[in-house]
Formats: sequence, structure tokens, C-alpha cells
Amino acid sequence: MFIPLDSVLFDAIFAALLTASLPFIGIAALYAFADRFNFNRLEIFAYGSGIGVLFYAVIGLLVGNMPSHQQPVAIALLLGVNAVAAVYWLKAGIFSRLKSDATQGVTAAWSAWLLLALLCIVISHAAIKFPDDLFDGPYVFKNHNLHVKVQTITGHLPADNYLPYLVEEFFLRDISFKNEHPILPGQEVSNRPILMALAAIPFRAALDPPPRQNGPLPKFQYVGTAWPDVGALGEDRYFRQFLVVGIVLNAMVVLGAALLFKSFGLTRAFMSAGLILLVVNPYFISQVIFTWPKALAAFYILLAIHALSVRGGPAMAGLFAGLAYLSHPYAVVFAGSFAFYLAYQAKKNALSFRQLIHYGGVLSVVVAPWFIWTKVILKMPSDLIAQNLFNGGTLVDTIWVRIPNLYLIVSPRFLEVFPFNGDQLLQASLVCIPGVVGILFFAQAYAGCRQYFAAHRFLILYGVLVPGLLLVMIFSTPSVPALHGFQAIFPILILLSLKWMQNRITGKTLSFIVIIQVAINIALLCARADTLGVFDTRQLAAEADAHPQAVIVSKIDSIEKQSI
Repeated sequence: MFIPLDSVLFDAIFAALLTASLPFIGIAALYAFADRFNFNRLEIFAYGSGIGVLFYAVIGLLVGNMPSHQQPVAIALLLGVNAVAAVYWLKAGIFSRLKSDATQGVTAAWSAWLLLALLCIVISHAAIKFPDDLFDGPYVFKNHNLHVKVQTITGHLPADNYLPYLVEEFFLRDISFKNEHPILPGQEVSNRPILMALAAIPFRAALDPPPRQNGPLPKFQYVGTAWPDVGALGEDRYFRQFLVVGIVLNAMVVLGAALLFKSFGLTRAFMSAGLILLVVNPYFISQVIFTWPKALAAFYILLAIHALSVRGGPAMAGLFAGLAYLSHPYAVVFAGSFAFYLAYQAKKNALSFRQLIHYGGVLSVVVAPWFIWTKVILKMPSDLIAQNLFNGGTLVDTIWVRIPNLYLIVSPRFLEVFPFNGDQLLQASLVCIPGVVGILFFAQAYAGCRQYFAAHRFLILYGVLVPGLLLVMIFSTPSVPALHGFQAIFPILILLSLKWMQNRITGKTLSFIVIIQVAINIALLCARADTLGVFDTRQLAAEADAHPQAVIVSKIDSIEKQSI
């Protein structure tokens, strides 16, 4: 029976296959090249999944540069790499070796990964009302296409979710990055590394390759300037296929979190509670469905933290830190923090300088192709740091803006909402630690940072405090740090909260608190859905008849403006 490519069922099956294939080929590679490390089962699953993304990205690079016959080549490579992995699994006896490992947690981690992906896929299919005014700033494209719909669902976020898709389309359609730029108004391709786009290419090519571009792109007017009309490439049929891959890759953040939960001593009950808090969390749902690859970068950052703090493997940490940067450039803050830690430890003779060299060497090798491509081949320097760090304001304002930005991330902003409005409460909760970690858990997270600082200095100092403060310091304009790099910090804070509670409350008390927090999260999500008109079936049906692609919201309010 034929299943339509744009159906919820097809997307769910596609996502499930991805969550199986990524670890399948990655685990084979891990056993082939790093078997001597004797990883436990959950480490194998999480590390292998991350390496699986790299394998598909390499395949995507090959397919994307094929002059013709992309579909048969993509199908052959996808089937071939999985067949080779299957042979190696049988030859190396990986099934029996994994079965004999007593470490638990893989089922819970994989279930949370798939569940978060499926939840976001279902949300992406919801029929919603578009706002009357698709205003400049976030809405570069004034249409009701799927990528614009996702912007509205997530609270009028900017068009950055469209960037990885455009990179994918440029490769598949043979569009010149040199001739057709910037790739979005104000954003060169050199500002955004392309790991997610490359990993999605083989699946797009195998399922439904787009036509090749004949001639230059037309132009369109935006804020008084003519730009390449990349909006013409955003057909829902194509973006939907990319969206499923992007959602699955972003949802991998829960794998990194599960690995840290287990490695830092959470029991099965508290680990399960942590995964539930991540899956039914408006912030992580928003960050997963919105396909800027910040959650994917967070996954790799968490793997790098684990590799350094638990496995003591600087080379492996360099690999994951490099892949985090190739996902999104905010990862440079964490990569630098880890390098500073290794250098400081080497200076104290707690580690050898060789370990620092291993970390820096592997990191450099991983990111070097990106810089060669953008700086040497395309000759497009990145202005991303300049966009955020230098704003031409007065010295006093440049210094002062960091203070309100810090206040924005640490304070419970939802308490400033009045009169009561569920959707505004949700928007305010998405931009602060108390809202993301949870109103019933954030105080314990702060207490956990204090209590476990000595025992877990690397995790708290170099995984939370140093990169967190650096992320706040980057922006010389009013900004929202929670959206710009804290994706990797929030799972650590949830871990510290649960670890602090683990020896102080019973399992029944934990269940009660988690149920209440989940109920709050669901209520906030329902408030957002109501604002989007999801429950107004008659109005949506009428709008669907008038505008087949219509879907979305009301005008942005003052709090939502802060989340752009």
C-alpha cells in the first residue's frame, strides 16, 4: 500500500528508520576504529549515533557534488553503507557483545529520542492560523509555506530554520554559492556550518530529488533591497522531507543528556524522570522542530563533555567538539572552554600536554574542511561575530547590555506576565533558566551547582558557568541567551537538579513532582496551540478552503519580541 510522502504516517516511519540506521552504522564504525576503549552499551549507542551522522554527511557531500544521477547514487550509497554495517555487525559479533553488557539505559534513551521526534513531527502537521501580518525581521518570506509555519509555531523565530534546507537545495540543484549569495538576506553561507544539511542530502536525493536550477535565481525585494529569491525553493513537498531529518538530528540532544544522566549517577527512576522532563518540555520541543541545528550541536557538546569528564578521551572530545561546531558556530565557546581546561590541567601537571595536542589536533582536522571551503574556495569570510559582538553603540551601553541579558537568562521572567495569559507565560518560560528547567526544579539545579561543584568541577565550571557567561558576553545588543547556545547547558542543569533531589526525596515524591511539572508543560503547550487556532476546527476548515496552505497566529506581543 502506497503511503503519501507528506503524511504523518510516512514521516513517523521515516523518523523511526533514521533512529535505527544512525546508530547502526555508527556503532559498526565505533567498533571498527575504537574497540580498545571498551565502551559500555549506552556509550556505544550515543557515540555511535553521533558518528552515524558524520557518515551520512560524508555520503551527502558525495551525492551533492554529483553532476547527474543523484537518486540512484544516493539509493546505492544508503543501501551499501547499511549493508556493510550489517556484515560487520555479524562478523564482529556486536549483537552478542552488546547483549552481554549489563549497563542499562539504551532502551530509555532510544525511546525518548524517537518520542521527541514523533511529537515534533505531529506538531508540524497541525493546522494553524497564520498571523494577519507576516512582519519584517523574522518573516523574510511572506507566504504560508511549511518553513514559515514552523517559524510561527515556535513564536515568530527568525528564518534561520530555512538555512540548512537552502544549503541542501543549493547542492542538489547545482546552484552556485559564489554567484547566488547571500543565502538569506544578511546571512552568508559561511556564517552557518552545514553538517545537518549534508546529512539530509542523501535522503532527499533518494526520496524525491529536486530539479536542477537552470540559470540564475530571480530576485525579490525585502527591506528595500533586491536579494536572490531563495524563497522560490521552499516547496512544502521538499521542505517536509528535510524537516523530518532535521527533527531527528536535533532530537539527538536527549541521547547526550541520557548519557550524562547515567554516567553521573542518576538511578533508573531519576534518569527516566529526566528524560520525561526533556521530551515534554516546550523549550526542547521548540528547539527540535525549529531546524537551526543548535540542538544537534548541543548533542555533540554533551558527548564531548562526557568524553573528557568520564572517559578521559581528549581525541574523542575533539572529534565531538568539531562536529558540534560543524552543526552550529556557537559551539566554539564550549570548544574553547574545553581547551582552556586541558591547558590549565596540563600546566598543573594533572594532564600531559600530549592530551591537549590530541584534543586540538583532532578538533582542527574536523573543522579544517569547512574553513578551506568557505575561506579558500568560496572566499566568503564570516561576519557572524561582527554581527553580534560589535554594534557601534556607546561604551557604556556596550557594557551595560550584558547585565540585562544575564538577568534575562537567570530570572523567572514568567512572573512578570500580567494579566495572566497562558501563551505569554509560555513565551516568557522559553527564555530563562527557571522556565526551561522547570518551575519545580530550577531551585534544585542552582543548589546542585553549589553542592557538587567540587566533585564535578569540570562539568559545572567548564560545561555551564564559563561557556554560559561567554555566551552572555558575546551579544552587544539586547538578546536572548537561552536561544543562542544554552541548548547544551539546560540538560546539565536538569541533571544537577535531579542529582540534588535523588538523596532527599522518595520515588513517590519524585513521581508526584514530575507529574505536576509535566502537567504545567502540557498546559502551556495547549495555551500556545489555542493561540495558534489549533482547536478552532471550523475556522481552520474555512481558512483551508480559502488558502490551502494556510496556518498560524496573532501579532507578536512584547514578550514574543524578546524571543526573536
